[in-house]
Amino acid sequence: MFQNTNAELESTVEDAIWGSVVSEQFSLSELLDAIDTFSETTLAKYPSDANTLPFIVRQALLNHGFGIDGVVEYPAIW
Repeated sequence: MFQNTNAELESTVEDAIWGSVVSEQFSLSELLDAIDTFSETTLAKYPSDANTLPFIVRQALLNHGFGIDGVVEYPAIW
C-alpha cells in the first residue's frame, strides 16, 4: 500500500540510465528486504521513486522466472 497516495507517481524505466556495482551477494528475500529498506529510508523524500522501485524490482524478478513470496500470479486466459 502506498503511503503517499496523494502524490503523483512517475516512473520512466525505459529512459533511465542505470549504473550498478556488485558489492555482495544476497538471497532473494535479502535482496527484496534491502531494496524495501533503501526505498523507505534513502528515497523517503522522493515518493514516486520510493513507491515504484519495490514494484519494478518485483516485476522484473517475476518476468525472469523468480517466485516472490506473497505475490500470486494468475495466468491470463484468452
